[in-house]
Amino acid sequence: MLPLFVHTTKSKTAKGKVIFNLNNYRNMFHTKSNNAKKAMKKIVQDMQIPHLGNGPFMLEYVYYHGNNRKVDVANTCSIIDKFTCDAISESGLWPDDNIDYVKEVQYKWGGVDANKVGFCVLNIYEI
Repeated sequence: MLPLFVHTTKSKTAKGKVIFNLNNYRNMFHTKSNNAKKAMKKIVQDMQIPHLGNGPFMLEYVYYHGNNRKVDVANTCSIIDKFTCDAISESGLWPDDNIDYVKEVQYKWGGVDANKVGFCVLNIYEI
């Protein structure tokens, strides 16, 4: 499971919380963006994903929202995809995240998280 947000400061307050979406990414100061990317890399490394081989791959992101409000799934999943693929590449789990290795990416709606937290599930298929 991938989170919908990370903390970019040592303090776990709302001020240091970055919600992944395209709007925040576009407007984020580069230091905060880099801290969010580092936080996602640690999350991916902690998941202990085995080496994935040379692909090619299809990635499927299933988004579970934290409440009943309407949401733009692609807005959030696009940034989760960016940071996750970079983390997988930097961790050496696949050669790269370019079109030679990642042939298809899908974003799907999974519903509302019963725990009201929200998360995203990444399924990686070798094709």
